[in-house]
Amino acid sequence: MSSPYKLSLSSAIMINMNIMLGAGIFLNPVVLSLYAGALSPISYLVVGLLILPLILSLTYLLRRVPGGSFYDFGSQINQLTGFIAAWSYFLGKLSSGALMLHFGFSLLQELIPWMQNFNILTIDFIGIIGFTLLNLLGLKTGKYIQLLFMILKVIPIVAIVGIGFFSFNPANFTPSNMDIKGLYITIPLVLYAFTGFEASCSLYRLMANPEKNAARAVILSFLGVLSMTMLFQAAFYAAVNPDLLMFTPYFDGLSLFLYSTIWAFPAKNIIVWLLQSSVALSALGGSYGILFSVNWNLYILAKDKLTIFSNTFSKLNRYHIAWMCVLAEALLYFIYLFSTNGYQIPLQQLAALGCTVAYAISTLALLFVRIRQQKTGGMITVVAVLGTICCAILLLTTINSIFKYSLAPLTGYLALLSVGILMFGYQRRKNTKSLT
Repeated sequence: MSSPYKLSLSSAIMINMNIMLGAGIFLNPVVLSLYAGALSPISYLVVGLLILPLILSLTYLLRRVPGGSFYDFGSQINQLTGFIAAWSYFLGKLSSGALMLHFGFSLLQELIPWMQNFNILTIDFIGIIGFTLLNLLGLKTGKYIQLLFMILKVIPIVAIVGIGFFSFNPANFTPSNMDIKGLYITIPLVLYAFTGFEASCSLYRLMANPEKNAARAVILSFLGVLSMTMLFQAAFYAAVNPDLLMFTPYFDGLSLFLYSTIWAFPAKNIIVWLLQSSVALSALGGSYGILFSVNWNLYILAKDKLTIFSNTFSKLNRYHIAWMCVLAEALLYFIYLFSTNGYQIPLQQLAALGCTVAYAISTLALLFVRIRQQKTGGMITVVAVLGTICCAILLLTTINSIFKYSLAPLTGYLALLSVGILMFGYQRRKNTKSLT
């Protein structure tokens, strides 16, 4: 029997970049420019340096921990930390998906006149229902759709980088437009743009010669995405009028940029429409992908009987989809969008907070495994220590940013996390009683 197909290094890099390159790059330019000004491209580099040890830590964990989920990672310490890691990631990643969905429909509403007759939240809710039904039917994005999403992302990025540097305005990069303090606030917003790298780490089992190529693929694709995001943000800020940023909604940054740079071009309206459409569809595709994949975090907890109604949550429909978990995702989408009105910053902060807690538990788990195996030296231990330190920095800066902006994301996260922990405690007692 022939061996199953394995991903080459180049194929793995392309898939990794497609996963990492989400809607964050298009969501951030206006807000990052407002907070950090000419230093906004540097914010990607700062977060990139912080996140690299974390990426390597998860790569090592995938090689050493069977299962490969955040629950499996965290359970290397104990079952509660495993639960918190999976539950926190579930909460944070769905906040990211809800924002992508709102962003995509907000762009489409600007482009399609008849959609302007409806409230944007009404459109969002209809979209959630549609995505939920498609998920229940098991519709997944195949390789050609993935390629289409990659093209939809790359075209506007390349166009903006080219146009932006061609329209470079040196006055935008004077010291008066550089805010070092603003860099601190941008960290959770930039971290949001990089969440998704953890999905690419799971390609380890599908790669040819994974011991050699897995780390290469993750690092090279990460460096590629880091370069693209920095160039994109620099090109954006180089060409726009900073005085107009205060009056520009976060989802309208692309429109501001294009009308600022190609105002004399005869076909500018067509170009704006095409580029914004590609960004909108790419964001909606990313949101759908999150709904399709993240529900398995809740399914894993239900399979271990750590959720209420665990038998129902772990039941699959005829399309092998955990249908109750998908409905739970849809409910969280509704809650997030209704409570924030689709506002960018609280949703990004909640996403960064939830995901970073899962990352931090995972790096601590790798360190715990090394200590338990009495292997306190070597590169893996160094990476685990650095990853834990970086996660602590990311958590502190995210919480600080929340305190400077609004406590609502932290309050909401802690409330939902508490619900999960109470559910965990109740189920543990129930499971113990059933065994006695």
